[in-house]
Amino acid sequence: MKDVKVVAMYLPQFHRTDENDKWWGEGFTDWVAVKEAEPVFEGHIQPRVPLNENYYNLMDREVMQWQAELAKKYNVYGFCFYHYWFKKGQKLLEKPAENLLNWKDIDMKFCFSWANVTWARTWSKITAKNEWSPKYDGEKYKGNDDSGILAEQKYGRENDWKNHFDYLLPFFKDERYIKIDGKPVFVIYRAQDIPALQPMLRLWNKLAYTNGIPGIYIIAEYCDAYSSEISACMRHEPELSRGIVRNQSLNRDKGVITIDYEKLYNVALSEKKDNPFGKKYLMCFTDFDNTPRKGINGEVLTGVTLDKFEEYFDTVVSRSEEWGNSLLFINAWNEWGEGMYLEPDKKNGFGYLERIKIVLQRHHDLLSKKIEKNIMKPAQSSVNAKCLDKWLCIKEDSKSILDYLYELECDSIAIYGYGILGRHLLAELENSDLVVKYIIDRKLMGKIKDIEVMKPEDDLPAVDAIIVTPVWDFNEIEGYLSSKCDYKILSLAEILNETY
Repeated sequence: MKDVKVVAMYLPQFHRTDENDKWWGEGFTDWVAVKEAEPVFEGHIQPRVPLNENYYNLMDREVMQWQAELAKKYNVYGFCFYHYWFKKGQKLLEKPAENLLNWKDIDMKFCFSWANVTWARTWSKITAKNEWSPKYDGEKYKGNDDSGILAEQKYGRENDWKNHFDYLLPFFKDERYIKIDGKPVFVIYRAQDIPALQPMLRLWNKLAYTNGIPGIYIIAEYCDAYSSEISACMRHEPELSRGIVRNQSLNRDKGVITIDYEKLYNVALSEKKDNPFGKKYLMCFTDFDNTPRKGINGEVLTGVTLDKFEEYFDTVVSRSEEWGNSLLFINAWNEWGEGMYLEPDKKNGFGYLERIKIVLQRHHDLLSKKIEKNIMKPAQSSVNAKCLDKWLCIKEDSKSILDYLYELECDSIAIYGYGILGRHLLAELENSDLVVKYIIDRKLMGKIKDIEVMKPEDDLPAVDAIIVTPVWDFNEIEGYLSSKCDYKILSLAEILNETY
């Protein structure tokens, strides 16, 4: 079992683009909607204000450096950038990720989530569309298309798929790009909407192999897509659970749909592990309030507190551990227009980030204790007892393990592990001609009886042999040490067997 890594969804909307200028007015970014938001009912917290009114511009290198450092400080492993690739390779909001690709010194782990839906106006008849800013769907649009389509999602054929892959390839090859089993993680929002999903992904994987990549780790954000090329799925939250709660009961406060926070995350937590792909990742959320974009037609979570978030997040981390997931996605790092963000704000300060760090540290400590406790599980205690029994038999026969070591021409050794067997081994060798140059142990430091203690990952000085005393883990330890040095690596159990 390993620590779960948190990956936050990342909205690259906070910079000026020609399209935003055209569609919603000069200088429009999502900050405009955030600043102009108003409370709709009593107790409604709007507008949401970034701490120190930090209405940043993602074209500013220092902003992304700040985000990377902030994430690292609070144990957020990386970001999942929304990626927008439309008909005939039209790209939108691509500049922040492209800048990051060039700013190699910014230590920001990242991957992509392809938000593959058509952007359309509120009045468009297109289904499965993204109505980006309905509050601003006024007369400012200067286009000639009266269908309401802003950017159409079409997938094309092989040449279009190859062009898309070629664009992604430099990102996939970046050492900061998040990978599983060496494969770059690529999330697809609505994989089920892609007509030729299987051949497209098959081509992408073929191109990946050609370029020295062992395939692409595709995560479908819904579990009803099908392709043998998909590695896993993920439940997109809070979107799916909001739909379930709305169908069960609809609450309105002055027109706005209100949903209780605990009720919503309990629906999300009812998700089962079973799915067609064998692996399912979880996505949790901080909050939700899209009234900055939709006004009175929006939805708002009520009863949201940091304590409730911590309880919810803690449960999702536990669930991820139980399911053997290395990643946990969270919505979101900076979705300010929908009230989902980890970034500090005027109301909670660094509260969400602090709770993230507290929970992850708590799980790390619990995991470390489990590992430590398992070191002396019954099977290992039995091995210890057998070794000690054999050792006593050797002494009763007036023999010594030194005889075997001298036969191997070992004049200097290191002892790996200073548990029960390690302590007895050092005592056995103390009054001999054989020199114990150092002890290797993960938990100890300093010196033991004037003998230096080193960590396994340290540069290990030359010795004739390293004797491994945690004999139950010999194969794993021997494999690791062999990759670092060419010294003899001996199991204490082997030495005892050869001597007895």
